[in-house]
Amino acid sequence: SSSQDIKLKNTLVKELFSGFEDNVHIQAFNLNVVDDIDYKDIAIQQNIPIGTVKSRVFRAKKLLQKKYREISSKYEDLTV
Repeated sequence: SSSQDIKLKNTLVKELFSGFEDNVHIQAFNLNVVDDIDYKDIAIQQNIPIGTVKSRVFRAKKLLQKKYREISSKYEDLTV
């Protein structure tokens, strides 16, 4: 990857997550996927059922997929 590709990927990720700062689904996704915390630990930490954590992570993935489809045409030259 070139430094231009890296900058473009960073821009894509920032745009993908923008607007979701207060979204509980994205927060659960970040804890689980980005921070590598398992469902059980997130449930304990947030005092919510594990099923709620799983559904939030699932919903976040769907939100991110939808937004990616909406913005991906801007990043056609990017080698992922």
